[in-house]
Amino acid sequence: MIIIAKHNSEIIGAITSGIMGTRVTINHIAILENYRKMYIGSNLVRLNYDEIKKRGVKRIFLFVENDDSVARLFWHKAGFTIRVDEITMERDI
Repeated sequence: MIIIAKHNSEIIGAITSGIMGTRVTINHIAILENYRKMYIGSNLVRLNYDEIKKRGVKRIFLFVENDDSVARLFWHKAGFTIRVDEITMERDI
């Protein structure tokens, strides 16, 4: 799912997510720098939640880099918590 934010005809932000069974992953959120701190990201997250709820999904997850304090604070304010009972595993291909 992709939700975009526009100002006039210019795309100024977007959030992408995907449904995986009973969970949704938020893949990316991006806001043009000069439009940050204007609640555009928060509104995109809210719109994403609204769409997810319509589909009956109950859990959302996402990945944040350990050293990205801005992203960690943003997602914390959006109601996300750090899970300590899971780890991320990955493999290069």
